[in-house]
Amino acid sequence: MRNDHIAVRNLVNKKYKTVYLILGISFSIAIIVCLFLLNRSMEKMLADSYDAIGSNMVVTLKKNVVGKDALTVDDIIKINSVEYRQNIAVIAPKLIEKVKIRNNDVIAVGVDFPAELNLKKKWWKFKGSKPYRSDDLLLGSKVAKKLSVNIGNKLEILGKKFTVRAILKKTGTDDDNVIFVNLLTLQELLHKEGVLSLIEVSAYCYTCPIESISAQIRQKLPYANVKIISSILEQRKQTVEKFEVFSKVITAFTFITMITFVSVVMFSSIMERLKEIGIFRTIGFRKSDVAEIFFTESIIVGFIGGTIGYLLGFLLAKIADLKLFTEFNLNVDFSFILFGIVVIISVFIAIISTLIPAIKAANTDPIKTLNFV
Repeated sequence: MRNDHIAVRNLVNKKYKTVYLILGISFSIAIIVCLFLLNRSMEKMLADSYDAIGSNMVVTLKKNVVGKDALTVDDIIKINSVEYRQNIAVIAPKLIEKVKIRNNDVIAVGVDFPAELNLKKKWWKFKGSKPYRSDDLLLGSKVAKKLSVNIGNKLEILGKKFTVRAILKKTGTDDDNVIFVNLLTLQELLHKEGVLSLIEVSAYCYTCPIESISAQIRQKLPYANVKIISSILEQRKQTVEKFEVFSKVITAFTFITMITFVSVVMFSSIMERLKEIGIFRTIGFRKSDVAEIFFTESIIVGFIGGTIGYLLGFLLAKIADLKLFTEFNLNVDFSFILFGIVVIISVFIAIISTLIPAIKAANTDPIKTLNFV
């Protein structure tokens, strides 16, 4: 009988211990994979955000302002009157409302399309042509799929017919769930002429004194909040860095625990099989043959545990993304390369954990073992 056949038979015969060992490896790998995928997605999100940042400031109305219910187009004029107005590249006003389309609640964002497309949103790639007319629509990828529409289709919003001019490719942000409409048209349909929900302000980033501009806007609009986007990203970066440290600590602890767990279980298995090992040695099995049997068992267990562990870790990361990290707009993707690396590492750890017990088993004196048993 070949050594690999003996290894498989041993695993099948001791199925409860085998399942116990596989579950231990699987859960350990799952924790490590989940933390790694989340951490990698957060880092990618931050990198994309810094690289693709379009506007530098977001102006919104403060809560409970007496005599002021909303921002208006007059506030755009005031922003244009600040001392550093020559450093302002784009002012992009927006009106945000929830509307009913084909019995679906959808977020409609009224925008000035030329200004919006000039915000240097590098992540905006779309199919179709640039919207420019009052009845043009730009749809996010998810909302287009939800409404089952394509480029050139007609959509009725608040009693008015619109044409889908373009559809955004997946961005991984809230833009995927939004319908972009001409600002003046949406204001008219909602009977909110001149009303705005927020104003995005883009400056010439390499030369602009961003703090000074935001301070001047606050002075002109004392009833408004002016948030600097880069500051928000810095706060988010600190959160990601803390999570990264936490991930590394948990990963190191899980690695040590997994190696200890596999070593103890394999050592226990060897002690239970001393008679079997003695018989193998007596009938002519070499030390290398005995070691090979245990290493083959560890490779099989490591492979199965690594495979289940990666799939479980990926599922946990997906659930965490949807339930716990919704504000980060993460995009956790399945990676066959990472899957292969995880399985290889799992097998390697199983072999390393089995090394000392396997050597001890190979060096067992068959005579003493048989007499002892």
